[in-house]
Parts: sequence; C-alpha cells; structure tokens
Amino acid sequence: EIPPATAPSAPPPPALAAAAAGAAADAAADVAAAAEGATLAGMARGLLDALEHGCESASAASAARELLARYVSNILGAPADPKFRTIRQANPAFHSRVGRHAAARQLLRLIGFEEARTPADDGAGELVWLLPPSADLNRAQALLGVLAEAFHVAPAVHVAPAPPAGADAAPMDVVVPPPAAAPSKARAPPAPAAP
Repeated sequence: EIPPATAPSAPPPPALAAAAAGAAADAAADVAAAAEGATLAGMARGLLDALEHGCESASAASAARELLARYVSNILGAPADPKFRTIRQANPAFHSRVGRHAAARQLLRLIGFEEARTPADDGAGELVWLLPPSADLNRAQALLGVLAEAFHVAPAVHVAPAPPAGADAAPMDVVVPPPAAAPSKARAPPAPAAP
C-alpha cells in the first residue's frame, strides 16, 4: 500500500523567517565576539609575558601589572570620568612602572589608549595616553580578566554594554564582586604525639 501524498510544506510566515534570520545573525555575532575575546586575551597574555621577561626584576614586573590593573579598574569603575581616561606620560609613577616598558605601552594600545598631546595656549601641550570615549570597554575588561586570572592583581569588574547610538545615555551598570579568598598556604598543626 502506498502512503497518501502529503501536501508540500508551506514556507514559514515572514515574521518567523525574520526571527530565524535574526537568531542566526545573533549567533554569528556571538561567535565572532568570542573569537575576538579569545584573540584579545591571547595577545594580552603574550604582552604580559613580554613585560615579565623585559623587566629587570619580578618586583618591577609586579609593580607594572598592578598599576595597569589600577588604571583599568578605575576606568571600568567610572567609565564616563575623563580623569581616568587620561594618563600623563610625565607622571613619575607611570613612567617608572609602566611607561618605560614597551610591552606595557602595547597593552595600553591594545585596550584602545592613544598617544596624544593636551591642548595648550603655547601649542606645546603635555604628552598623555588618552582612552577615547568611543573605546570598547570590553577590551579593558578582557585585560583586567587576564591580569586577575594570571596574576591575581585585581577583582573582576563587569561593565554593561554601551547604549545603542542615538539612545539616551544611561549610567553604566558596574558590578564589582567581592574579591575571592586566596587559598590558604597555612598548614595544619601536627597532631599531638601519643603518650
């Protein structure tokens, strides 16, 4: 016996087709973002490795990482505050801990900092590192994550994505979780000897 013929399936309604296409585009964007994040994290690890090997001592490398983490944490904690997006190159702490190391300067570039000159009446403004307002803060978050994961120098900070262009600017949603407790290296006291 031959089964009865079935009617060919009708094409999906336009709304369903549009939703499926949108879901596919979202999935592709998620894959691209994950790949970029993995690449960015890999680049940050490589530069941190170069910083570690380029410093004259472990304490100099640690000081550089800690200051980088502080800069990034301040930006993520107050993303709209321009004072955290500008680093004076002549600042002694910056120069001695970060600015004199090529790998540290590359890390700043990686997250979007640019070398610039501040405006001045005489035309010879001060040299600074500037993170433009249009910079992707996910890059800063990624660097902070690598620093926290590899060197335990800063807590993770989550920054909500920026509102779409043309939308009213709302305050950024920043959540700073409490730092995780470091594993204890203390040993249990020895058991008392039996009499």
